[in-house]
Amino acid sequence: METIDLDVILDGTVLFQLGYKASNYANLPAAIAAISTTPGTLYIDSSQSVTDDLVIPETLSVVILKPGLLTISSGKTLTINGPFDAGIYQVFSGAGSVSFSGNKYLQEVYPEWWGAIADGITDCTISIQAAVDSFDSVCFSEGTYLSDTVTLNENNSLYGRGSLSIIKQNAITGSSYGTLYVNSGSSSTYIDNISIKDLQVLGNVAVDGFSQFQHLISLNGVSNVNIKNCLIKGFRGDGIYIGSGVTGGDERHNKNVKIENCTIDGVNKDNRNGISVIDCNNLIVQKCIFQNCTRADMPGAIDIEPDNNVFHIAKNIKVIGNSFYNIGGNVAIVSLVFNLATFTVQPELFVVAGNTFDDSTALCAVGFFNNAIYARPFNLSIIGNTSRIALFQGYTYLRGLSIIGNTMYKADCYFGYNSTDICNNMVFSGNVIYGNASGSGMVIRGADGVVINNNTFNYIVDYAIQIGHATDAVVTNCNISNNIFLNITGTGYAVLTNGGVSGASCVYKNNIGGAAHNFPAWLNDDCGVVINGTSAVSFNSATLPDSFPVGICTCIINGDTGVPSTGAYQGTLINYRFAWSGGAYEKFTYQHYYSANNSVDPDSFYIRKRNAGANTWTAWYKVTGV
Repeated sequence: METIDLDVILDGTVLFQLGYKASNYANLPAAIAAISTTPGTLYIDSSQSVTDDLVIPETLSVVILKPGLLTISSGKTLTINGPFDAGIYQVFSGAGSVSFSGNKYLQEVYPEWWGAIADGITDCTISIQAAVDSFDSVCFSEGTYLSDTVTLNENNSLYGRGSLSIIKQNAITGSSYGTLYVNSGSSSTYIDNISIKDLQVLGNVAVDGFSQFQHLISLNGVSNVNIKNCLIKGFRGDGIYIGSGVTGGDERHNKNVKIENCTIDGVNKDNRNGISVIDCNNLIVQKCIFQNCTRADMPGAIDIEPDNNVFHIAKNIKVIGNSFYNIGGNVAIVSLVFNLATFTVQPELFVVAGNTFDDSTALCAVGFFNNAIYARPFNLSIIGNTSRIALFQGYTYLRGLSIIGNTMYKADCYFGYNSTDICNNMVFSGNVIYGNASGSGMVIRGADGVVINNNTFNYIVDYAIQIGHATDAVVTNCNISNNIFLNITGTGYAVLTNGGVSGASCVYKNNIGGAAHNFPAWLNDDCGVVINGTSAVSFNSATLPDSFPVGICTCIINGDTGVPSTGAYQGTLINYRFAWSGGAYEKFTYQHYYSANNSVDPDSFYIRKRNAGANTWTAWYKVTGV
């Protein structure tokens, strides 16, 4: 009846433990009683029934051996306090429950212990739920586990053998629950430390079609979540939903979520989004592949879009080093939409960097929409991406935007909308832009504080940059400098001004490529603006001295009756303003005027200066005999 189990060799002395087989006793309690409190090993090698609450003490090593099966009666609990070992085969059955403690965190536990059969046909919901309720870490073998909604707990870690370990969606408990589901239950608590790795979570979109709120993974009120090396495939709603509960008005907050090295495949684009973000502070999506996502009436592959509750939080979100292919949607591949409320916590600190946006039907790679004015800039950084669709479209109240070092193989970036819904504090620098069959490289309708420098515009049809709007947009403090304009075809404009540009605050300097422009920047070295003509309006001879910025301002004038008459009222007007600290020199300003049509006296020019102590001009003085 007794077996000998060689357990430890210590200092040359062999220590022995007594082992007992449950099959040699009428039932488990008898086997436990036989060992009593003496440390030993309990072998369960035959089916046993637990008809009452039973505790296996921590002094016993419990080894479950096939064909051992523990059937636990309804309402009863088997508690195992000591070390525990088992294979993949079924160990537990019945309507009762199992509770574990000793060495709980070190076990490789399988849903098969509770009766799961990974054949893609058998419903494994109860078995998977029992596993995640009993152990922190649960392993999924190769095979397909058909499952309804499984609710995860704090410290749960689900992992498998890669994409061949499949959790397949059957039915979900309710709207927005998901196959894997977490909900903290309140606005002030979090379910902490959840890991989902090396698994495939599979939906049924190819068979059942679109269902907006039927997600694969649904997280509501979580912190410190890592989803890694997973295939999220065939979702009907979202692949991953980072939400605020499943009932309208629920307040849940999420923080510190990382999604990395995953493939998020919508299969046929008949779904909502690859990832939806309703509420999250500190989200990283990196080194993932997004493909075949999003139908035409849904937002995009990653939709950062809080609902209409002011308590929602969206900040510190990074989308880095991902690849996007064959993405649909009506907003953008990565959409940031803050239209529905003025949020108590300002949305801010977004980074989209190092991604590849390949051929897709989405409107643009990154889209920004907002209806509220906040105290701080949004600080949206779009850096080092490669895009074969329009890189960016952003309209209302966008403050704090950096688009740096990107390569764009299709143009049509849009910024601002009108005189009030403007884009300000924007830097567009170091980008390489290749045009498409029509349209502009970039369009800025309303803006304040824009730097466009060190970019290369290639093969743009008509206009590399369109700026301003004739009726309802204002552009101020715009600096266009050190850009290269190559092969600008069609009308051939490097910059086309549509009106509404405040030339006194703008700069156009050191741009090369030979393309014409009519951008009315007073500070410029191109002389490419037309004054008092049909296209642009800037300074003329009536502009007062103190209206000029410090530096050298140049314009071409046409039809200005305030310049000296030399046969035709056209020519070049150059203004010089110097700024030295203190004294009368602080406002020292003077002008040169060269007539472009001086057939009478071609070697002469005119000069005048600011009157001392007054914001007025002296008379013109003619310089002759050069």
